[in-house]
Amino acid sequence: MMKAHRLKWKHKNRTWEFADGSLIGDSIMFGFGNIIFKILRTASILIATRAMKEGCYLILSSNSKTNLYPFDRVRTDGTGAYYSNDDIGEGWLDCKSLGGCPETMYIGVVL
Repeated sequence: MMKAHRLKWKHKNRTWEFADGSLIGDSIMFGFGNIIFKILRTASILIATRAMKEGCYLILSSNSKTNLYPFDRVRTDGTGAYYSNDDIGEGWLDCKSLGGCPETMYIGVVL
């Protein structure tokens, strides 16, 4: 499983929202907005700023790929799971509506 979801930054709410698919308009919550920004900043602050203006793609995969960070599932809760990475951080993701909650999810963000 590998999926890419278009995200837009909503400055009024200071959150990332899905801009395509069945989740259009839904916000990413519980710390995952910070994770997206940290992944973007690993490339550069200019890329992070551009993503906030133009949007970006959240890549979720159950298999390891280049430029994807491994996040381990800490616990499952309702329709999602709490994922953690030692270097980047931790947050809750509504992964069941995104295609499943594997034990290790590989996450990346690209423009």
